[in-house]
Amino acid sequence: MDLRDLDEDELRRLYNWVLNKAHRIARPDEAKDLTQRAFVALQTNRPWSEDRGTTLKSHLRGILKSLRSHDLEKDELRRWYEQEAAREAAAISEDGRSPETYILERATRIDQADAAKRRVEALRAVLTKLGLTLDLDICEQFAKGVKRVDLEERTGRSAAEVKTALARIRRHMDGILAAERGKTEESELSREVRA
Repeated sequence: MDLRDLDEDELRRLYNWVLNKAHRIARPDEAKDLTQRAFVALQTNRPWSEDRGTTLKSHLRGILKSLRSHDLEKDELRRWYEQEAAREAAAISEDGRSPETYILERATRIDQADAAKRRVEALRAVLTKLGLTLDLDICEQFAKGVKRVDLEERTGRSAAEVKTALARIRRHMDGILAAERGKTEESELSREVRA
């Protein structure tokens, strides 16, 4: 059915009828919006035709009830999320931290974890480029949670070889950290020069 087929008087009567029904199931400030949404639904995703076996008014009443039901579910879900947020804020504030502090601390932890991943990737790239297979193997063992005392057994190498490889790994990681500090200091210096 196309509402454009109705004359102005029929359309006004139908609109007032739907608005009256909306006032019965919703607050007055929501009724007009609910009525508008019902007419939009009628024209888009919930069309009505005469051969459906229901009247247009019954169909519109069903649309109103459906829209109101969905609104109530959304309100309930929103309230649940707000309550969860309030519980989290209360739990955070019990230890003396504000929610803002907690968020900043969490962001810092995430940034630190990302930086650690980048450093490990850079270390593996350097070790691969240099062909240091023992050093790479030791890095893999550490990633699996193997302790330093078990490295000799896991790699099948002597204590001296493992010790030398660990020293190389530390030197390469120190170089990566120094390069990061250099970039940071360089960018801070360029900011100061611009200011």
